[in-house]
Amino acid sequence: FQAEDGIRDLVRSRGLGDVYKRQVFSGGGRVSLAIDEIPAPSRFPSAAEGILSAEFKLSGDTGRLDYEAELTSAGARYGRLGEVALAAKAAGNFASVRVSGLEIRTAAGSVKGAFTADLKRPSLAGVALEWTDLDPDRVLPLVLPGAASLPSLGSLVSGRFDGRAEPISPRGIEGLAWLRLVPGPADEMSPAGRRLLRPSGQVDLSAARGEVAVAAARLDAAGVALSAEGRVGLGGDIEGRFSARADDLRGTLDELRSAGLAVPAGPRAAFDPEALTGALSLSGTVRGRRGDLDVSARLEGAGLGYRGMEGNLLAETRIVKKPEGFEGSLSGRASVEDLAGLGRAGLEVEAGVAPGRFDVASFELRSGPGSLTGRGRLDLARRTFAASLHGEGIRLEPFRSLLPPGSEPGGALEIRLEACLLY
Repeated sequence: FQAEDGIRDLVRSRGLGDVYKRQVFSGGGRVSLAIDEIPAPSRFPSAAEGILSAEFKLSGDTGRLDYEAELTSAGARYGRLGEVALAAKAAGNFASVRVSGLEIRTAAGSVKGAFTADLKRPSLAGVALEWTDLDPDRVLPLVLPGAASLPSLGSLVSGRFDGRAEPISPRGIEGLAWLRLVPGPADEMSPAGRRLLRPSGQVDLSAARGEVAVAAARLDAAGVALSAEGRVGLGGDIEGRFSARADDLRGTLDELRSAGLAVPAGPRAAFDPEALTGALSLSGTVRGRRGDLDVSARLEGAGLGYRGMEGNLLAETRIVKKPEGFEGSLSGRASVEDLAGLGRAGLEVEAGVAPGRFDVASFELRSGPGSLTGRGRLDLARRTFAASLHGEGIRLEPFRSLLPPGSEPGGALEIRLEACLLY
């Protein structure tokens, strides 16, 4: 190190006190420490090992001390990340620091970046971070408790963020970011020996004044295409739209089962999802403000098949959440080419829900000359259930197995039912 009194820079001095107040410093050095020996508020995880080295230079006087430093690593390793190579440059003083050339390279991907930190506010400016081929299966368990139990994805994440955080808080973050998900090798298997889901997609978003806006989000996995756009605010405000489509339900369920995300139905299960075929799509909008929520959705099924039956489906619903409870409506219709031997059938339903009450305004099932219509209400406040059902022209032949042996059903059945249940 070197020090100068700086007295030659003054015209006059009022004493030795001025000399010592204006001492000028310059110097440098190099420090190398084992990672597990580095003093820090909390110790590094036991899985971390290696050497960190810093080469630095100091200059200034007693009023301001500037420094430049270069940080490198040697033989560093950390858990599932494997070998870790770290490099960075820093220049600043006790008020601010500029970090440039930041680079972290691991077997699970790499991160590069630069930023300026105001140490007094504190805040970040000029942030530019870029990550390449990060492996979520290795990285997430290091930062999220319980992530190790999640199914393996088999995809890599790349992306970039440019912006600032003034101050360093969720409301202070402003900038633009994008994320890209790229499938890994097709022949790669999970540690449990299962096929990987290998999703792909991209997200473009921005953040400003405590609000995140998603310009476009797309995800493709197991034959399902998901998309969304909208905005989310820290105060609970939300607005956006979403859609999902599966063109081959059987193929989608096969992929989910191979990845361990779908459990085959048992032999006594009332419904076997693996018997489904056809295409299904869902789209809708969501709006919310300060705890209220308004969701509208439309479900469409084309060429749906299940154990010999085939048909189409269309359903629309709207659910509104308010402080006093939920309210909403449901309307739907479905057509089946052959329903249990009754021939072509059609179903239409109109229903609604309100705090403490569920109403079926109308229910109509038609097959050939026969029909079954009804309506009902379940009132939770009054603890009552009331319903009416009317059937006419219903053919009895398909129900032969339900009747006593020797019965020869024929003709049509007419039903009228009015019921009120107190419970």
